[in-house]
Amino acid sequence: MLETQRTQIFPILAPEEIARVRTFGRLRRFAAGERVFRAGKASPGVYVVLSGMIRITDCDSRGRELVVVEHGAGAFCGELSELSCGRSFFDALAVSETQALEIDAGRLQVLLTKEAALGEKLMRAMILRRLGPPVGA
Repeated sequence: MLETQRTQIFPILAPEEIARVRTFGRLRRFAAGERVFRAGKASPGVYVVLSGMIRITDCDSRGRELVVVEHGAGAFCGELSELSCGRSFFDALAVSETQALEIDAGRLQVLLTKEAALGEKLMRAMILRRLGPPVGA
């Protein structure tokens, strides 16, 4: 995958962008091995990783777990379904002790409106992810 495409699908937010996002989210802490969200279940929101790591996984046709991506500090995990409180397509697990900002659907919609440039970056990533993020990206 081209590096520019990868950075659009999995952008890393700059410290000043994370500072702006803080007003829209609430701090969450996850222990190593703790489930963040589960495929098929409604996700509580989008997560911006402040420290630690969240692993996004999918299952192949034989039920084997496949790593889609690991999100470290500055990255966010979320899908278009977050805008409508829909069901997640993937599983997410805290790889290590993790702190993240959780932004629920309502606050995400406000963020997308009030922070246009940042909202555009997040929306672009979520749309590209919906088109099919490569496994092991």
